[in-house]
Amino acid sequence: MRAVGRSRLTGLLWGLALWLYAYHLFPVSARAFVRLLRGLTGWTKNRRNAEPVTVGTALAIEH
Repeated sequence: MRAVGRSRLTGLLWGLALWLYAYHLFPVSARAFVRLLRGLTGWTKNRRNAEPVTVGTALAIEH
C-alpha cells in the first residue's frame, strides 16, 4: 500500500520511525523483567524520591 501524495523518502522515514518504536520495546521490556526478578517494583527512581515525606504547615502563596 502507498500513501497518495507522499514520496518514497517519506515512506522510508515512516518505516524507520516504526522500526525504532518497535525495537525500543525489547530493551525496555528486558529491563523491566530484570527489575521484577530483583524485587524492584516500587516507583522510587533515585534517593531524593525515596526520602520520607514530613507533615508540616503549608505556606500560602500570595499573588
